[in-house]
Amino acid sequence: MHGSGTGPGPNVTAGQHQNGSHSMRVENVGANQTIRVQFRYRAESPDVGVRMREMAVRTNRSGDYQFALRTAAGASAGVGAFSGPAPFGYFNITHQFPNENVTNASMTFAVNRMRLRERNVSAERVALYRYNAPNRSWNRLQTRVTGRNATQVAFRAASPGLSEFAVAPVPDASTATVTVTEETTPTNTPGSGPGLAVLALMVFASRLWLN
Repeated sequence: MHGSGTGPGPNVTAGQHQNGSHSMRVENVGANQTIRVQFRYRAESPDVGVRMREMAVRTNRSGDYQFALRTAAGASAGVGAFSGPAPFGYFNITHQFPNENVTNASMTFAVNRMRLRERNVSAERVALYRYNAPNRSWNRLQTRVTGRNATQVAFRAASPGLSEFAVAPVPDASTATVTVTEETTPTNTPGSGPGLAVLALMVFASRLWLN
């Protein structure tokens, strides 16, 4: 569905596919804007135990931004093996614009509490990891718990860009054999700066609203 409006304003297209993936295209985005997408899933969408709730991407260049989100139980083809405890699930975010066009991003995601109980993992030991393709490594992102309900625990993580992401337990310090580098982002995260222009999108069953 296309966003309303004429002239130089943003034009948006969003879709949700039968496999549970989402695709988004936003045209005429200005520099230093934040593209904020809230995800809703159909009842028949595959559920691997992790789901993306919201993604906010801050741009630093004007232009068109097209990207897709896929949630899966395993990593995408060609991605290096995760070296820590087995992930609960993966988020693959592909995009049709240079990484340099993104200042930073934040992601709000949820993990099924049953999955945590099955693995005997506390919510405080869950983190989002970003895949670094050039050196085929996984970097841990700053992750915090933002909410809980009867079935899910919600988390938010900050990232310097988009890539493949894994939701996984943080290794126990007493048993860890692999060191994972913690990746930091600039302090001005999406939506936090004064006067920041925010482009709000909501995706629900292939429909989109532009506020």
